[in-house]
Amino acid sequence: MILVYATAFLMLQEGEAVPSRAHQNGPIVHEVSRLPDHNAFDIISKAFQAIGNQLIGDGYANKSLLEVHGLMDFDMPVQAIDQSAKSDAQVQFDVRLEGEITPNGMYRYQFQGGLGDIFMIRNQTIQATVSHEFKTYADQPLRTRNENANLQSFQSLILKKLGQVKSQILDSGHYRFVYGGTGYYAGRIVHVVRIFKPTYNQAPKKGPIPIQKLWTFWYDGGYEVWIYADNYLPAALFYTNIDDNIYANINIDYDREHLPRRMEIHNNSVGFDGAGELVLDFDAQRVLKSLRLRFDSQKGHDLMMDFDLTFSQNADPQRFKVLPPFGYRKVNRDHLKLLLTTKIAGEILNLKQHGVNIKNFKF
Repeated sequence: MILVYATAFLMLQEGEAVPSRAHQNGPIVHEVSRLPDHNAFDIISKAFQAIGNQLIGDGYANKSLLEVHGLMDFDMPVQAIDQSAKSDAQVQFDVRLEGEITPNGMYRYQFQGGLGDIFMIRNQTIQATVSHEFKTYADQPLRTRNENANLQSFQSLILKKLGQVKSQILDSGHYRFVYGGTGYYAGRIVHVVRIFKPTYNQAPKKGPIPIQKLWTFWYDGGYEVWIYADNYLPAALFYTNIDDNIYANINIDYDREHLPRRMEIHNNSVGFDGAGELVLDFDAQRVLKSLRLRFDSQKGHDLMMDFDLTFSQNADPQRFKVLPPFGYRKVNRDHLKLLLTTKIAGEILNLKQHGVNIKNFKF
């Protein structure tokens, strides 16, 4: 398996014409040559330091509240779900979100749309979920202390998360680092670094990623990262995860202030090939104020996310006080999950009118 990963990453070595699957439709680095006294581990270490110093500035230092307003929309053709279906109709799933978040782990979210009308809230001692559609709610005391309970600003939270990623990549001892050379991309000098996690005697998975792995799949597989030589910010990233059949690349455009304004995304994973972009906007203090994500797959899956963000000071703890909604029935969390799952399943069952065979779904 190590040989397979090494071969996948070396296929684009020295700017060769045949790209690996992760590199398909992505940018190309030119005139790559290996320079003496360049170390892959040191380059990646400097990149993490540059991200923390240049992108997570003092604009976040006194911000203790984040307000989020946005829309998520997902469209797909019925035939993308069931190829035997005869309908050419589109299936649409959309969710509107309004929320407030604090760096110490408190939140309140209001979801409306395909999930129903749901309110979720959490403070330091209790969390609750309310379904306005079913007029029910469930709450649960928090028995353990939130790991972020002492954080007072979003700068401290973001730097902590960045530190956790850095620790996973650089300090865990699970990854290998290879200096792939130095070349030219977009008229600038970039260092090419390859990072991979060796695996042994594992057959590639044929099914989808388990839902519990959605947030940790990036631990596995390998990366090729291009780092600008002048400021050590990342220019492009290529991800190869043979075991989970994930192949993708991202290239990043920066403005004159070295803020990432646009990320072009190419997903080359089998069955979900497509392209998209993430557009970011910042205020005068270099604080993120909006993000727009678009992704269109070759099979007609369209994903759209639009979020407006407002960072401010002095979050009011009273906003996160959990009060039982008047006239609503209290149920246990498993019961409420069942009600919400039934709601979602009902949306899926509506696909039968388009000739979709529900037996083709696997949960």
